[in-house]
Amino acid sequence: MNITAILLVAAIQGSPQSTGPEHAAYDPTAAYTHNHEGDFGEELRVLEQSLRCSCGCTLDLHTCQLNMQCGVSPRWSARILQLLEGGETDEAILDEFVAEYGKAVLIAPPLEGFNWVGYLTPAMALVMGGALVGLVLRRSIRSRQPQPVEAVSEGEWERLQSEIRKIEEEEAASDW
Repeated sequence: MNITAILLVAAIQGSPQSTGPEHAAYDPTAAYTHNHEGDFGEELRVLEQSLRCSCGCTLDLHTCQLNMQCGVSPRWSARILQLLEGGETDEAILDEFVAEYGKAVLIAPPLEGFNWVGYLTPAMALVMGGALVGLVLRRSIRSRQPQPVEAVSEGEWERLQSEIRKIEEEEAASDW
């Protein structure tokens, strides 16, 4: 089930229907008349949330019918309910809509062909991003570890000793 559709339905639960004639398929006579009770209620809702309404709103059928008052979604819902009551399976109903309107009618594209790229790309991006962050952190941790000093020249040793003496003298003078 599409998480966006669930969040959208949850956000607008209880809000009044749209009466906006600015929607291209707005039908003032359309009403949200069906419910999801009875033998096929839950199955009807799941199928409605699996299909994209063709009115141009790009919402799933259930959400469009609930909020947009278009003339398409009530007819499609009635058709789905009729097919369910006639004994059709969910897959057969979805296949019928795909045969009539194409795969674009499905909210989630089927896992076949090039569609795999859409499903795998986010996961691969997360894995690659995690690997990159791990490499960067590993490299930065390695660079911070102290490195052993090779042989120190006589000039460097004398300069180090004089710097240490200066620091000690400054500390001694500030103690007073």
